[in-house]
Amino acid sequence: MSSQLDSLRRYVAARPLALLPEVPERVLLVGSGKGGVGTSTIAALLAVMAAADGDEVLLVDADESHGSLPLLLGAEPRAPLGRLRGGDITPADLLVTIGHGLALLPLGGTADPAERLPAVERRSLIRRVSALYGRYDLVIVDAGSRLEQVLNAASGGVSRLLAVTAAERVSAAATYALIKTIDARQPGVPVDLLFNRCRLSAATKGYEEMARATRHFLERGLDFAGAVPEDERFRTALEDGMPLLAAAALGTPAAAACHGLAGMMVRQFNDRDTARTGRALEYSPAAAAPRLSTRR
Repeated sequence: MSSQLDSLRRYVAARPLALLPEVPERVLLVGSGKGGVGTSTIAALLAVMAAADGDEVLLVDADESHGSLPLLLGAEPRAPLGRLRGGDITPADLLVTIGHGLALLPLGGTADPAERLPAVERRSLIRRVSALYGRYDLVIVDAGSRLEQVLNAASGGVSRLLAVTAAERVSAAATYALIKTIDARQPGVPVDLLFNRCRLSAATKGYEEMARATRHFLERGLDFAGAVPEDERFRTALEDGMPLLAAAALGTPAAAACHGLAGMMVRQFNDRDTARTGRALEYSPAAAAPRLSTRR
């Protein structure tokens, strides 16, 4: 048995890099440690705004049941993720075109918990559909707030984590736990902290507290993505059944804040590309925004 293990170790060590799975690029995972903070709305707004700036964007709904993104965007999922098992459809058959430059990939299934896919099989199928990510300039994955669901969504690969939280302490503590778990599973993944429905002054204070905790206990940096303000006009429009694309066009404070944030995220990916390739890349001027960071 030991000789077999030694042979296996030598084989793995000798494998060429080309055979190893590629790390997907420009994949932004949007998640939270606590439900009800608006993760899906933030993910959808970022995708809409990035597409409006000319990027080809894929928005992934990683909710294992019937996610809220199809409802927000007025779209109808074509098939549940589990249909891939039978081989009668391909990952591309799941794509739903939302508008110019924006596609939705719903990874939901049945509303019946008893019929949901086992976690191992779901992660395997997500890794399979992640082969589509390379077609797009930016991939935004709405991972929700359930820890297992976020980890499943991350199995397709993640370049950055946008951790969405509210200003209150319960939400912040849950989001810190999420950051800790992601950091343990995928060390070194950059994390941006975003406060939703919050004033910038309160968000800045909350960020500084969270940054101290991550620096002290996790020995890692944490970036500040700012705050999306409470926006009654935008919220009312969604509650009245207006599709998010139309509500985003109202130019409300929440939409404007997400437009700037989308530009900033694109800039971060572009900066990384420039550092790797030495090429000068252009990015949206909407990315210019106040920035705090404890990254070391």
